[in-house]
Amino acid sequence: MKITALVENTTCSDELAKEHGLSLYIEACGKRVLFDTGLGDNFAANAEKLGVDLENIDFAVLSHGHYDHGGGLARFIAINGTSPIYARELAFEPHYSQRPDELFYNGIDASLASSGRFVFTNREQDLGGGFSLFSEVPAYEPVFSSSRTQLEMVDGKTVQDRFLHEQNLVIHEDGKYALIAGCAHSGIYNIITRFREIYGCDPGLVVGGFHLMIPNLGKSLPDEEIDALAGKLGAMKNTKFYTCHCTGKQAFERLSMSLGAQVSYLSGGDSFEF
Repeated sequence: MKITALVENTTCSDELAKEHGLSLYIEACGKRVLFDTGLGDNFAANAEKLGVDLENIDFAVLSHGHYDHGGGLARFIAINGTSPIYARELAFEPHYSQRPDELFYNGIDASLASSGRFVFTNREQDLGGGFSLFSEVPAYEPVFSSSRTQLEMVDGKTVQDRFLHEQNLVIHEDGKYALIAGCAHSGIYNIITRFREIYGCDPGLVVGGFHLMIPNLGKSLPDEEIDALAGKLGAMKNTKFYTCHCTGKQAFERLSMSLGAQVSYLSGGDSFEF
C-alpha cells in the first residue's frame, strides 16, 4: 500500500501548490484510488508533477461535503470520465461554518450530484476487493469544540452539524487494516471506536486530518484536550498515525511530544508505504 498527499496545507517542495485542503492518492489491493480533491485545481496540477495519472483512477471517495475536500470534484470529473465517485448523498446538502463575524458557506457544488458520476453510499458499504466505507459515527465521546462551529441546514434552520455526510475509507490488505479519514469531525477516537465495533480490531494505520485546529480562529485546541487524545492513541501500540490538514502543525507537535515516531506529518507531495 502506498499513499501520496497530492495537496495539503503544507508542501514538501516549492514546486508544488499548497492550500487549506486535502487530497490523497492511494495505491492498494491492485487499485488506484483518489480520496478527496482539495479546494480546486491544485490537486490535479500537483498530481501531474508527481507523475500520478488521474485518468487511470479506478474510483474516488469524497470524505464529506466541505469545499476544502470536494472543491476539485468538477476538475476530476473533467479529467476522468468514467470512474465512480463514492459519496454520502447528504454531502450535497448545504453546510456552513460559524466564523467570528459571519456565517460562511463551506459546502460543495450541489449541481454535481446529478452528474451521474456519484454512487451514494450507505452507513456501511463494502466496495469489494479489500475496500469498504463506514459513516454515521456515534458520539461515544463529545466531539471537540473545533467541530462545533460546523453547521448544517435542517428544515430551513442552521443547526450543529451531525456529520452524517462524513464517511471513512477502510483498506484491508495482507491481513492489515488502514483507516483513512478526511477531517474526522466526528472525533478521530470516536471513528476508531466505531472501526473496532465493525472490524473487531485496531487499524494498523490511521491517516487523515484530526480536526484539532479551529481554522476560523487559526489556533489549536487546548493542550489538555490534545494530550488526552495522545494518551488514547498512544495506547494503540501497533498503530501508526499519519496526520495532516486540519490537525494543524501546532497540535501535531503536541501529539508528537507524547507519541514520538508513532505519529508523522503528511505534507503535500509526501509519500509513504505501509
